[in-house]
Amino acid sequence: LYLSGRLDFEEKDDTHHHIQLSNTRKRRKLNFDRTAKHVEILIAYDDSIKEFHSDIDIRSYILTLFSYVSHLYSDASIGNNIKIWLVKLVELGKDLSNEIKLTDNAADLLSKFCKWQRNYNIPGTYDAAVLLTRIPLCNKHSKNTTDSKCDTLGITELGTMCNLTSNCAIVRDNGFATAFTIAHEIAHLFGIRHDNDKACLNFNKEQNLMATSLTFDHNHYKWSNCSRFYFTQYL
Repeated sequence: LYLSGRLDFEEKDDTHHHIQLSNTRKRRKLNFDRTAKHVEILIAYDDSIKEFHSDIDIRSYILTLFSYVSHLYSDASIGNNIKIWLVKLVELGKDLSNEIKLTDNAADLLSKFCKWQRNYNIPGTYDAAVLLTRIPLCNKHSKNTTDSKCDTLGITELGTMCNLTSNCAIVRDNGFATAFTIAHEIAHLFGIRHDNDKACLNFNKEQNLMATSLTFDHNHYKWSNCSRFYFTQYL
């Protein structure tokens, strides 16, 4: 886990709490790898996460998830020197949860979360925001949460890492496998497509971290040659 400063847990106000890494910019000057591409991430979590994980330290759980996300981006198969930093961890309080009107409609939730994080972010504070939730993520045509169309694990827009209005993603918590989904959705923000996308037809048919589904017959610990190529193109 790439941490650039000391972790502080502070109560900011009644709408949310946040963990912020203190002295980020100052510490970064002392130990900064200029050959790497540094990506700073905010993670927010809602009441459904608090309720489901009421018997554990949620902060430690999320930091553990992000540690593995960082590990995945450090794997040699990515072919690029990318450092993922967790710079802020935000607990959405009830007022703020109501403000963004949490819903099981994945597209609506993404739109509302992107609007919230756009207003929350001071330009330059972080590069992308990820919301963790336990609610089912359904497509706009499904109203039944038991429907197979509600099995979405994550949603974001493609190639919007540098767009301050849409540099955001929603990830449904699924235990420690959530780390793979977070890494997957962040990659979409870089413009990385699924391994079976037509843009990857010229590469060998690998089903790795950017496979369309999270199944154990795929190698989710590595990046495909297609992902490697498009990371290099984007950066």
